[in-house]
Amino acid sequence: MQNGLPSNGIGLGAFGASPNQDGVPNLLKYVLGMKSDERFDATHGPQAGTRNIGGDVYLTLRFAQSLTAPAAQLFVEESTNLGDWTPTAIECGPSYDNGDGTKTRTFRHTQPMGSGLSGDLRLKASSN
Repeated sequence: MQNGLPSNGIGLGAFGASPNQDGVPNLLKYVLGMKSDERFDATHGPQAGTRNIGGDVYLTLRFAQSLTAPAAQLFVEESTNLGDWTPTAIECGPSYDNGDGTKTRTFRHTQPMGSGLSGDLRLKASSN
């Protein structure tokens, strides 16, 4: 309703709808603290990176999460084969308040990049 969309959860107001046709569903934008008509780009979306921890380098995923989205949750899932995904990624480093209604969080894969296994991370939104 805050974004002028139907509140009955159908049409452009559905969790999976993308009113501005950028391919990013309403639910994910809501949990990331974005407006439904906001274009999704590298400044808003999750950012991949790496982090050296104890001499091992890990794949990381950093994102801003809404502090005012109690009806939804974000999960960081990891895979070593792009077929099987588990919510076992590890939050690393402190989260911090951005002062705009979001907090930044960073997660890492459980396997270091030099382990010989492929490592992938993804962000998944779920409604309560």
